[in-house]
Amino acid sequence: MKIPDSFKAIQRQVFQDKTIAHRPKIETTGSLGSVTVKPGAITQTYPVNFQLLSDALVAQEWGLVVAQDAKVTSSDPLPIEVGDYVQYGGKVYKVIGHPVYDSHDELMLQFQQGLEAV
Repeated sequence: MKIPDSFKAIQRQVFQDKTIAHRPKIETTGSLGSVTVKPGAITQTYPVNFQLLSDALVAQEWGLVVAQDAKVTSSDPLPIEVGDYVQYGGKVYKVIGHPVYDSHDELMLQFQQGLEAV
């Protein structure tokens, strides 16, 4: 379906009132060959609609936790890959899904306990 730019502009203006910071994943290999993945430095910020998950069925489908994990939506494509991290509200989330729809882009986020916001 072709979504008009005018619709996306209104969607962006009304709903995208939060800002997330993109932190690409950094992989390091230890001396014994173990690989550690952690968030890198902030490379870009994006205006989005950020929502803590409230739908138990959606949370179950993605293996997430209601009121702890989140999703973000954007009228524009988000150049953030599954496995990367985003930061919002002093918390760090790992991107575990990136479904794309005709009307918007979406990221499914899992809260990362113990990771520090920068």
